Amino acid sequence: MDIIYFVIIFVGIVVLLCEIAVWISSSYSNRNIVFGVTIPTSELKNEEINLLKVKFKLLWHKYLLISILTFIPVLFLHKFSPYNILYLVLWACIAAIYLGTKPYVTIHNELMSIKKQNDWFCGNTHEVTIDTKASHLKNKKVISIYWLIGSFVIPIACLPIVKSTTLILPISDLLIKILIVFLYKYTMKLKTKVYSENSVINVALNCERQRFLSLFWTIVSYINSLSIFIACLIISRIVPYNVFSLISSITIAPILMLLLIMYYLNKFKYIKSELLNSDDKPIIVDDDEYWINGLFYCNPNDNSFLVEKRGGIGVTFNFAKKSARSIIYLTGLLVVGTVILIGGISISQNSYTPTLSISNNEIKIDCPMYSTSFYKSNISFVSLVQNIPNSSKTNGFDSSEYLRGHFSVDNYDGAALLYVFRNNPPYIVIKLKDGNYVFFNDRNKSDTLKLYTKLKNLNQ
Repeated sequence: MDIIYFVIIFVGIVVLLCEIAVWISSSYSNRNIVFGVTIPTSELKNEEINLLKVKFKLLWHKYLLISILTFIPVLFLHKFSPYNILYLVLWACIAAIYLGTKPYVTIHNELMSIKKQNDWFCGNTHEVTIDTKASHLKNKKVISIYWLIGSFVIPIACLPIVKSTTLILPISDLLIKILIVFLYKYTMKLKTKVYSENSVINVALNCERQRFLSLFWTIVSYINSLSIFIACLIISRIVPYNVFSLISSITIAPILMLLLIMYYLNKFKYIKSELLNSDDKPIIVDDDEYWINGLFYCNPNDNSFLVEKRGGIGVTFNFAKKSARSIIYLTGLLVVGTVILIGGISISQNSYTPTLSISNNEIKIDCPMYSTSFYKSNISFVSLVQNIPNSSKTNGFDSSEYLRGHFSVDNYDGAALLYVFRNNPPYIVIKLKDGNYVFFNDRNKSDTLKLYTKLKNLNQ
C-alpha cells in the first residue's frame, strides 16, 4: 500500500473522530441551554427533554454508522485514482456538513417546538455585558501575541533546505501563520459572556476562556510549523525517508490539536460547573431567536464578529455581519474552486498518456503540466532498468497506476522527472549532463523497447 492509501484512511478516521467529538459535546447541557435551546431551570428534568436526549443518542449512533458505511467504498477505489480522492472529498463534505449536524438539528427543532408549545421563556432577550473593571482584568490574562513570532522562524528556516518544487510547504505554513494571527486577534475580541451577577465568577470564567484561546493558537502555530519542518527534512532526504515517518509528520499536528481541544473542553466544563454550582446569582439570557437551527448565529444588534457555539466545539460567525458572510462565501468559493481545479487536473492526468518524440536531435515529452524537452547534446547516457527504486513526490502525481512529475529517487542523485506506469517494466532512464534524470516507459513493453533503441542510437 502506498502513502495515498494511508492518507485516505487517516482522513476518514479524523473526520469520524471529529463527528464523534461534536456529537458528544452537543449532548451535554450547558447549564440552561439544552441542544441549543434555552430551557427554564424548573424544566431541565422534564420527561420530554429526557426522551429527546435518548433519541439524540440513537440518532447519532445511526448517522455514525451511515458515515462509516459510506466511507468504506473509497477503500475499494484505491486503484482508481483520482476518483478515490474525489470521492473522499465529497464524503468528507457530506459527513461534516450534513451527517455531522443532522442529529443535533433534528433534536434542536423538536425541542424548540416543545418550548413554544409550553410557552417556556427564560430571562431577557438582550445581551448582558460585565463592567469595565472585569473586562480590563480579563485582558491581562491572555498569552501575548508576540509569542507567535518564534513560530515564524521555523518555516523561514525550511526555505534553504527544500527544493524549488517543495517551496509550497514552508510558504503555505507562513500563510497559515498569518491566518492564525488574524484568528488570534479576533478570538481575543469575542463577546464577553456573563454567567452570573457575581463579577468574580464572570472574570474567572472569561479569563479562563481567553487564556485558553490565546494559548491554543500559540500552540497550534508551533505544532503546525514543527510538523511542516519535519516533513521538509524527510522529503529533502536530510533524515531517512519512509512512508510511516512522512505520514507521522503530517498527522501529528491535527491529532495533537484535537486532543488539546478535548482536554480544554473537559477542564472548562469542570471549572464552570464548580463555580456556578455554588453561585446564587446566575444570569439566564434567552436569545434563541438569534440562533438558526441552534448552529448559526445571526444577531444584527450584536457587534461581535465571533461567538461561542451553543452546540459542538469552538466558535461560529455572527452571520448578521457582512464581513462574516464575506469570509464564508470567499472560503466556500476557494474550497469549491480548489476541488474543481485539482479534480480537473487529476482527471486529465488519468486520461492522458505521456508521449516521447524525437525530432531534429531534440527529445520532447508531452504531459499536461510536466512537459519537458532537451537536446541530444545534453544527454549523458541512456539505460534500461527493470525496477524503479523508492521515490518521493516533490511536485507531481503519485497514483497506484502511474508516477508523473518531479520526484526524488533513491540512489539517483539530482532531481528526477518521472513519466512511468507502475509495475510495467522496463523503464528508460536518461541522465542529463546537468545531473538530473528522466524516467519514461510506455504502457506497451514493445513500444518502450523501440523508444529505448532510438534514444540509444541517437546518443551514439
